[in-house]
This record gives sequence, structure tokens and C-alpha cells, in this order.
Amino acid sequence: MDNGTAQHDDDRAVDDEGRDFIARKHRFPANAAGFLLAPVVWFAYFIVIYALQGTGCAVGLDQSSVAGVGTLRLLLLLATLAAVVSISLSGYWSFRSWYRLLHELEEEEKQVQGHSAFLAYGALLHAGLFLIATLWIGVPILLMDSCDALGST
Repeated sequence: MDNGTAQHDDDRAVDDEGRDFIARKHRFPANAAGFLLAPVVWFAYFIVIYALQGTGCAVGLDQSSVAGVGTLRLLLLLATLAAVVSISLSGYWSFRSWYRLLHELEEEEKQVQGHSAFLAYGALLHAGLFLIATLWIGVPILLMDSCDALGST
């Protein structure tokens, strides 16, 4: 295009000067939902792990085993693994989005797109923090019997 304008698809937003909103190409996790993904996954994991542990001890899941591993411990480990994988993928996705946003922004667009880069970076930090929190809760599953502290033997 000779006059400096670019043709835009219908799904691409442009600002007043005709520049693409780069953040639209990186919608998730560079938005509020992506920023909150890791905390929500950790919160759900936290509720599931403690409810499963209490219920499993109450109904005697710690007394049975599957492939030589206690059923309750196996279920707790699977829940931990699911949370770790989900949060890790969220972190990886956030890093890629943040990295791309930083490298695609031009100097004059950094103010317009800066909030998206901030949210992507925040999502990356959330993923790291909540991955540590998940492992902090999950590692004792490997080290301790799930029902010892509750008095069932």
C-alpha cells in the first residue's frame, strides 16, 4: 500500500492511526482471565485435595491399593499432577505471550499495549508462585501417610 495504510481483516482492531492492536492477537493470557488462571487452578486444587483426603480417610480409601500404591495416595497424586501440569502450561503460555508482546511492540505502541504485556507478565509470575504453592501442598503426599494425623490406622 503506497499511502502507508494497511488493509485489516474484520477480526483485527486498529487504533485511531490505523495501527493494529497487537494485544488482540495475543488475547489469552494477556487479559484478566489469563492473569487469574493459575490462582483459580490452585484454589480448585486446594479444595479438591483436602476434600478428597478427608473423605478418603473417612471411607477407608487408605486401606485399599492399586498397583501397589494406596488408592487415596494415588488419587491425591493424580490431582497434584493435573494441577502442576495445568499451572505449568499456563506459565509457559504466559511467557510466550509476554515475550512476543515485548518484541512486537514499537516504541509508540508500548503505552497502548503496555497493559497487555503487564497482564501476561503477571500471569507468568502467578504461574510460578502457584506452582510453588501446589508443590508445597503436594510433596507431603509422597512423604506421609494421608490418614495418620486423623487417627485412623
